[in-house]
Amino acid sequence: MDLTGYLGLARGLGLQRALDVVAGNVANADTTGFRRQDLVFAKDLRHAGEPGQVAFAQDFGTVVDRKEGALRSTGAALDLALVGPGWFQVETAEGERLTRAGRFTTDAAGRLVAGDAAVLDNGGAPIILPDDARSITIAADGTISADEVVVARLGLVQPGDDAALVPEGSGRYRTDGPIVPAEAALVVQGSLEGSNVQPVREMTRLIEVTRAFESTQRLLETHHDLARRTVDRMLASS
Repeated sequence: MDLTGYLGLARGLGLQRALDVVAGNVANADTTGFRRQDLVFAKDLRHAGEPGQVAFAQDFGTVVDRKEGALRSTGAALDLALVGPGWFQVETAEGERLTRAGRFTTDAAGRLVAGDAAVLDNGGAPIILPDDARSITIAADGTISADEVVVARLGLVQPGDDAALVPEGSGRYRTDGPIVPAEAALVVQGSLEGSNVQPVREMTRLIEVTRAFESTQRLLETHHDLARRTVDRMLASS
C-alpha cells in the first residue's frame, strides 16, 4: 500500500474508534454517575523524502472527563451524590474501584453496597448498617449515623491530576495512580448525580465523525480505483 493508502487507512481507523467513543457517550447520557470520554490522538511524523515529512494521526487511548453532572433529588436515604472532586470507594472481585454512581442499598449481611460491590469507609473496610435502624442520616462530610448514633464514615477519595481513570462498566473506574482523601468533597443525601454528557453536543459530534468516516471511505475507494485503472493501462500497453 502506498502513502496515500496508509494515510487514509490511519484516518479511517482513528475515526472508527472515535465513533465508538462518542456513541458510548450518547448511550450513557442518562446513566447515573457516568463520565464522558474523549479519544486522545498523537501526531506521528514520518520522513517522506522531498519536500519533507508527513504526519499520521494515531489514537492511543481515551481520557475521562471529570466534570460534575447535575444532581437529581430522589428522597431515598441511601441515594448519595457528591459535590466536588471526590469519589466513593467500592470493593469488587477485581479489587478497589472508584465510582460516582451513589445508588446504594444494603445486602443480607447489612453491608452498604453498590450492586455487587461493598462501599468502603475511610479506613478501607466495608460499611455495615444496623438492620434494626429506623433512620439513616449521612452528613455532608460522609459521616453515617443510624438512629443518631455514628456508625461509619464514607471513604471519599480522589485520584491525582495525572492519574488515568479506566472505565470498567457499572459506573466504576480503575486507577493505577495514587489516590488521596477528598477533603473538599461534600455528600448530598437523597440525591443522585447524573451523567456529565451533554446530549446535543455529543449528537453533533457523532454526526461530524460519521460524515468524516464516510468521506475517508470514499477517498480510499477513489484511490483504489485510480490504482486499479493505472495497473490495467500498464498491462494493456505491455
